[in-house]
Parts: sequence; C-alpha cells; structure tokens
Amino acid sequence: SLPEFFSQQLASDLSLAAELLGGADETLAVCLHDVLDALSTTVDVRGLSQALDKLSSDTAVAEDDEEGDGQAGADAAVLQRRQQYKVSVRGKQDWRQLTKDARAAWEIGVQHLYLFPRLETAGRDDRVAALLKKWGGSGMRAGPFLADLEERTPPELLAACERIASLPLVWSFQPELTQTSLQKAVFSHPDSATRFPALSAVLRLHQRMASLRFLPQVMTWANLVASRFSRRMTLEQARSATVRSILADLPETEAPKWQAAFAGFCAAWNCSRQWITHFECQQIPKEYTERTMSDDVPLSFTAHTEKDEGLIAFALQMWLVETHNAVVEITSADSSRVPRLSSRLAQFSDVCVFGKGHTAIEELITFANDRCVGDAGVDLLRLERHVRASTGGKPIIALEVPRFVFVGDEHAGDLGVLSTKVAQRRLPPSVAKRLRVELASKSSADACRRTCQVVLSFLASTGGLGSLGEEVACMSLSRYCETVLLLSEELPSTTVASEVLLCHLEGFLTLLDSLTADDPFASVSSKYREDLTPDLEQELLAVAARFDLQILLPALRSLAASLVEEHLAASEALRDVLSYVSSDQGDIGAQPWFEAVPLGLELRHARAVHLSLAASYHV
Repeated sequence: SLPEFFSQQLASDLSLAAELLGGADETLAVCLHDVLDALSTTVDVRGLSQALDKLSSDTAVAEDDEEGDGQAGADAAVLQRRQQYKVSVRGKQDWRQLTKDARAAWEIGVQHLYLFPRLETAGRDDRVAALLKKWGGSGMRAGPFLADLEERTPPELLAACERIASLPLVWSFQPELTQTSLQKAVFSHPDSATRFPALSAVLRLHQRMASLRFLPQVMTWANLVASRFSRRMTLEQARSATVRSILADLPETEAPKWQAAFAGFCAAWNCSRQWITHFECQQIPKEYTERTMSDDVPLSFTAHTEKDEGLIAFALQMWLVETHNAVVEITSADSSRVPRLSSRLAQFSDVCVFGKGHTAIEELITFANDRCVGDAGVDLLRLERHVRASTGGKPIIALEVPRFVFVGDEHAGDLGVLSTKVAQRRLPPSVAKRLRVELASKSSADACRRTCQVVLSFLASTGGLGSLGEEVACMSLSRYCETVLLLSEELPSTTVASEVLLCHLEGFLTLLDSLTADDPFASVSSKYREDLTPDLEQELLAVAARFDLQILLPALRSLAASLVEEHLAASEALRDVLSYVSSDQGDIGAQPWFEAVPLGLELRHARAVHLSLAASYHV
C-alpha cells in the first residue's frame, strides 16, 4: 500500500542518515532539527531559487577545472537539468503550485545546501556539541512535545515565535534505550575498543557471561561427585546410574546441597554448550555437545574426566573459568595487580555477574536508562565506569578441582603423578596397625579417604611438573588440610593427625581403600572365586610379609575388572597373569619380591588371595 511504501521509505532514509552520522539516534535528531530550523526561519522558495543560481554557477566553475570529456559531459547534463529546475522554480511562492521539475529543484537545493553539509564527518562532533549546547533544554520528557502527540494544542494556533522556542523540546525527548541502540552507539564510535574497553567487552560477551553465575555450583558439584565416587566406581557403573537415582539415595541432610549444585551444573551446560566444542586440542563428539543436561543423564556425563563422556564436565569447568578470567583482564585497569583465587573457594560475589536477577545486558540497559540517558544522548563514559565498578575487585580464578578417577584408572589420574611431586615412603607398620583400629568404622575411614582424595588432587595440580621439595613431603596431612586447603573438618583419628605425612599419602590411600571399598570381586565370574586349600593359604601367609602390598593389592583389584568375563582359563597360573599388570613402579613381575608368589596359586584363587592378603595387611 502507498502508506506502507512511504513508511518504509522514510525508515530507510532515516536509518541511512543515522549511519552516515555515526549511528547515534541523538545525533540524527539534532542534525534534522538544525535542518528544520534553518528551513523554517531563513529559506523561502524565492531564496532557494537564488541559492540554486549559486549552486549552478559553482558547479560550472568546478566542471571547467575537471579533466576528461566523458565526465565533463555527464556533469554538464546534470548542470543543464539544474538550470531548468532553477528557471521553473523561480517566481513560485506556494509550494503546492510547484511543477514536477520545480519540486525536484527544491529537493536538490535542500539536499546540497542544507542536508549534505550536515552529513560531512569533518567537524561533525564540534557542530553537534554546539547544537546540543544551544538546544540542550531542561531534559523535559513532557511539556509541548507530549502535548503535540496528544493533540491538546493545535500547532497552527501557536505564534511563530512560540513555536520556534518550543521546537527544541521535540528533540530533548529520549526514547527507551534498547540493546540494539546501545550496541549501535558503542560500536559506531571509531575507537570504542580503546575508549570503552570494559563496556565493549560486556556487549560482545554478554551471552557467554550469562552462565558465569553458575560457576560456584559447577565447582561444588565436581567436588561432591569426586569425593563420594572417585576411585570407588567403575565407568560401567557410572554409565548405568542416573543422576536422579544418585540424588534419591542421598541422606536427607545432604540432598539439598547436591540438588542445588546439580541444578547449577545443568543450567551452566545448557546455556553454554554451543560454545564448548573442544577440550584442549581434542574435539568433543557432537553427540556429547548436543545432549541436554538433566537428572536423567548417566552420572558418567557429570564426572569430570579427560576422556569419554566425562570430558564435557571438565571442558565446562575450563570454559567458565577462561570466560570469567577474560572479562576480568579486559575490564581491569591493571591486570598484573588483580588478585588470584582458587576455584574451590570461589563464591557468587567473586564471579563477573551484574546482579542475582538479571543478565549483564539487562542490568546495563536498566542502569543506562536510569542514569546515563540525557539531552546529550547516552553517557558512554559513565556507563564504562559503571561496568568497571561492577567487575572491579573480581579475582582471576585458578581452576583447581579434584579429578574423577574410575576404578581401574587410578594410575592414569593424580595418583600416577604424585611420586613426581612428593617422594613417597612406606607407611610405618606400627602406624598402619593403629590406623586399622582407629578407622575400623567404615564411615570414619570413608571420611578420611575423601579428604585424602582432595589433598591428592591439589598436590598433583600444584607446582608444575617438578618436585615440591622435602619440606612439603614432611608436612603432616592434618597441617596441609588446615593451613593450605583451609578445610574445617577434623580428621577422625589422632594417629592420622599426628603420624601421617604427605610422603605417606599413597600408602595411606591404599590402606583406606581396603577399609572402605566394597568387594572388587563381587562381579567376577564364579570360576575365579574358589577358596584356597589349607595348604595354599598357609603357604601364602608365610610369604605375605615379603610382598609390597601397597602395590600388590591394587594390582589384584585392577585384575578383577578383567575377570568379569570368562576369557582366561581358571587353571592359569596367577603369578603369570599378575606379572603383566602395571603399577607406578612398572610391571608387577619386575618387582624383586614378586618371585615369592607361590607357584600353586591359579586364577581360580584370585578372589581368595585378595581377601587373605587384605585381612593380613599391616604395611
């Protein structure tokens, strides 16, 4: 329709004009006001005709100076048409009586004499500043402008002087700032990245920043899952158990904390997964990244590992921390003076968010409309200071979470690098005996084991690849928990608090595993679960003191995972099979004490050997 055509044409012209003026609606408004003011006070049709005379003569002089017959011929044709328009418009006082050519001449005159000069970039900022100073007004959002909109006062009844005086109030009205108009105002500035770095960063990254508010819950979930299930669950068990079933089995006192942490984990993944496509140099399979997180997913998708489906949980943690740190570095005046904070201590107040109920962009729009919009447009400098104040004091977060290790993968995790950080020593026999008595309760041993897992993970991720030194190795476990990890829980054993050092950690974990772990041979085929004969049991116990059970018992548990299926003959020598099982000190068969393993033991005795040695374990 004709009205629709005119509306679209006008919107297109205004959009183009705003772009030529730098993208700010306020600049467009004040320049159009300048044009209207000039046309309404200084120009009539006869005066425009005289101005066209000057325009035509100036064009003719310019053409004489130009070289090239083709260009000169084209400009001459334009000049001829302008002369025709000038003749046709001369003498016409009423615009309603103008001919088509005269109307075209009028448009050309307005464009070249009044509109185009105001679109020039040279000196534009100074011109706009002068106009804003002249017509700044009082910042009213009511008055004659709204009266005109509501048609309370017919404009033609106002005297010309009153109309001229009230006209600037039209341009002092400011519409509500939107995300689009704010981004346009900032990014149209020629040096927005250097003049408004914090504001520009938030406008670019606001969608990614929406998930940062869930970072503390993601870290809490990682710690909860690792402390309860790491090294106690196989990958197959984690794949068969849903998060819903795990939450349903929790005690009533613990359930709320787990539920809140998992809700944050789900929210963070679901609104961030589109950007999480790689884990370090490894591309994450599409079937993982397209999965929506809910309590129906297997636990294996939320247990942070560096392979299989668990890597999406690890990748989420890394992505959240990296996004937060990127915003902090950009918005901080001096990134070298920004404090550092471990992710295990990060709270909501430490994360780059702008409020508990709003996203970053929503908070910015609200603040800008309330505080930064005035007669001169949007005060971007004030908005920049607000962004810096909101993110000021936020720390750089160091990712430190205990990694999840499945049963059978212990040496692929933190335990495998512990000896390179802290030299490990044998747990003294007298200490081990007292610990077995004091930690006879499974709940006490389990609590102690969870603490050791946290210590193990942080030791493995601290200090690069080198050793942490003898001083750290000789530090007591309890002191490390209190002074370094700032853990408030007391260790449930006086012997642990006074006798167990960090250099005993591996042996202590092995002892705790034997006290807390369920029967690792529960799922093993019955052909490998026969009892020892009295003679074999007596022979085994006679040489048990020669074994390094801190290596042999984990090797037997690792072997159990391969005995679920009946691939090996029950009559095969147990020593031959064990000799190929790896430990952090190499193959078991290469150990000097391994020759003491009785030759009469077969695979059919695997479970019975483990039970017998675990019961007699004292080193």
